[in-house]
Amino acid sequence: MSDPTTPHSPRDVSRLDPTDLTHRPFPGSVQRQGDAFPVVVGQSVLNDIHRHGQSVERIEVCGVLVGNVFRDPAGAYLHIDASIRGDHAASASTSVTFTAETWTHIQEILELDHPGKRIVGWYHTHPDFGIFLSDMDVFICENFFGMPWQVAYVFDPVRLQDGCFVWKEGKPTRQPMTVDPDAAPAVAVTAAPDTKGGEPTSNLADVQHLHDRIRQLEQMQKSLIAGLVVVGVLAVLLPILIYALTRDPVASAEDIPLLPSVPTTMP
Repeated sequence: MSDPTTPHSPRDVSRLDPTDLTHRPFPGSVQRQGDAFPVVVGQSVLNDIHRHGQSVERIEVCGVLVGNVFRDPAGAYLHIDASIRGDHAASASTSVTFTAETWTHIQEILELDHPGKRIVGWYHTHPDFGIFLSDMDVFICENFFGMPWQVAYVFDPVRLQDGCFVWKEGKPTRQPMTVDPDAAPAVAVTAAPDTKGGEPTSNLADVQHLHDRIRQLEQMQKSLIAGLVVVGVLAVLLPILIYALTRDPVASAEDIPLLPSVPTTMP
């Protein structure tokens, strides 16, 4: 499939040429919504992602979305019917990075379990950070998932919110998803409030502030523990030190215990 973008044409799903896409009827269990480029995802796929996100508390996890982009009489649409976990990714509390080992694992699973399908986007979690894309997230979108039909899915396993981002006018932009009810929901997830016309409701500065605050609290905890250790050591050594400094180095006669007298008998 060709990429219609050029240096003067930013990534945008509206610029897709449907004639380049395989024709397939829109998934029969759902109805096409008013979006120009519907993103259809199976509930079973979301369940797998949600379980992955809730398996590690307070640490971001990631993976890729698998499926294909098709067309029907109304135009192009994306169908996501699988996901692959990003094993071996470098994860932290506020970031996640795909490593070489992660890509090797993903390619092996893609070829083995999903022949004929392609990577149509990626997912990652924001534990208690809300639904948005940080500068690093956008960098990953631009450099690894830059085809105009590739998307990003964000899940907050603490707030139980999610959101999907598609390419519009050169940047990932929030758009509702269409869920194919091929399974029962594993958890009750709601779309995060979007009160800024598609822009994320949180921003990187908020996350960075939270991250800095957490680091400060961790440092305070370490300092407190170190202080308690010092206090404990002083509580043991201080009485000994005071005694050593205040006692008379020359013991008086009264301080020396007397030996019991032993009666003697003259021969």
